[in-house]
Amino acid sequence: MESKVNYTVVGAFVLVLTLSLIFFVVWLSGMKEHRKYTPYLIWMNESVNGLTINSAVKYNGVTVGNVKNISLNVHNPKQVRVLLDIEQDIPIKEDTRATLMSQGLTGLSFVNLTGGSEQSPLLKARKDEVYPVIKTEPSFMLRLDTAVRQLSITLTGLSQDIRGLLDKDNRLAVKHTLQNLDQLTTALAANAKQIDASVKSTQTILKNTAEASQQFPTLVNNLNNASTQVIEVSNKLSKASTSTTMAMQDARAFMQTVTNQALPQMIQTLNNLQGVSGQIKDVTADLRQNPAMLIRGRQPLKPGPGE
Repeated sequence: MESKVNYTVVGAFVLVLTLSLIFFVVWLSGMKEHRKYTPYLIWMNESVNGLTINSAVKYNGVTVGNVKNISLNVHNPKQVRVLLDIEQDIPIKEDTRATLMSQGLTGLSFVNLTGGSEQSPLLKARKDEVYPVIKTEPSFMLRLDTAVRQLSITLTGLSQDIRGLLDKDNRLAVKHTLQNLDQLTTALAANAKQIDASVKSTQTILKNTAEASQQFPTLVNNLNNASTQVIEVSNKLSKASTSTTMAMQDARAFMQTVTNQALPQMIQTLNNLQGVSGQIKDVTADLRQNPAMLIRGRQPLKPGPGE
């Protein structure tokens, strides 16, 4: 009798729990129906494997809607047309981006929205669009696949280059190079003493060069002093030439003054002296002919015939 009562209690508990779950689901569905959604459209340029109708749409990890429809672009089958229902109070901006993401290891995918700065205006449908179009970004798997593919192409090209580099001719060239290096190292080992002597000579040269470089500042100072003295001498010569030029200018002015003023007077004086000299000659000639003229004076000339 006691075991029958236990089964009855368990059955009643299961029934109540089932009814509660049904009520909760109905209540949740009713609340979902009362929410208002705005349709948005995205174009995916990659495979949407794992994305189904009613898949979640999340904004920075928070569920804000679901996928309403998935179809191919009839004009470009590489594109997938995905219609989203997003809650009306969620601000979708022009810089909002949609990315396809996967939920762990389950294989299910969802649409994740990111971006949406405060300065960006709200996204609206254009005149030729039925729904506002959210721009998309490649998913992590697509980026990884692209990177792996590019890496594979790079590695393939690198392997081909290495294969071309290590052909028969190049291998022979490398072999000869190694043989030459072996000969070179052998020669260096045989001439180690001479190389050591050369190194010591080089050290001596470097030492002498260092000592000469220490004397270089003194030489530079001497050259500077000599150049200073040359400059002073040139300045003195310049001053002397200036004084000589001024003296020549003064002499030229003096000669010009003598030529213009004193020379005419000297010429006039010489002319006067010449006249006086002529008169003295005449007087001297008269005195020679008539010395008494000094006492009597000059006598008047006798009248000529008929006077």
